[in-house]
Amino acid sequence: MIPYIDAHYPTTPHRTLIGHSFGGLLVMNTLVHHPSLFDNYVAIDPSMFWDQEKLLKQAHEALAQPQFAGRSLFVASANSTGQDSLQVLKNTSSGGAFTRSKWKLRDELARNRSNGLRSAYRYYPADTHNTVPLPATYDALHFLFPGYALSPALTNDLSDTASKVDQAALLEAHYRQISAQTGYPVLPPEVTVNGMAYYMMLKGQAARSLALFQLNARNYPTSFNVHDSLGDYY
Repeated sequence: MIPYIDAHYPTTPHRTLIGHSFGGLLVMNTLVHHPSLFDNYVAIDPSMFWDQEKLLKQAHEALAQPQFAGRSLFVASANSTGQDSLQVLKNTSSGGAFTRSKWKLRDELARNRSNGLRSAYRYYPADTHNTVPLPATYDALHFLFPGYALSPALTNDLSDTASKVDQAALLEAHYRQISAQTGYPVLPPEVTVNGMAYYMMLKGQAARSLALFQLNARNYPTSFNVHDSLGDYY
């Protein structure tokens, strides 16, 4: 599937796999047996109890190996039983087994901090198995892509016409850092930079406006819009 999608859609080499329940089991199975397929893994309330915890046993051996450099894992655990820890330990139902298997996965991750895997395990006491995907996906994306969004300080500098900050240089530095995190070039969005450049031009900040228009022209040389916008400036 991956070669087909890469051949037919404008993909990037940075891949994230997200799955819930048995989909979370698929995520963990892929990480354990094919860690190089994806950069990021998100297992939301994964069904680690499956087949007498077969995958947990395999994970016990795999996670002990230093083979996960550059990979990240976010595991979300819902309040599947509505019981406290002592009740869950005594619970012989499938819900109790489900919860205990997730605890074992949490312990495996804590025990193998030197294998190169960047991981986080988060418990959602107010969410059930069916409600946890939404908040967990949101939290996972924040964990996987730290610093991706422009910081409030940088955003304030970009809109402050009295500032002497070189916004074009700030943007370039920010996206160089993002590119280093993702492993491939990530450019400042064309439409964002274009809007900032027009804003600066309307505020009489000619030099900063020109720098932003020129940044777009360098990054998107085949876009008619960036050249048209630069023409507006001149």
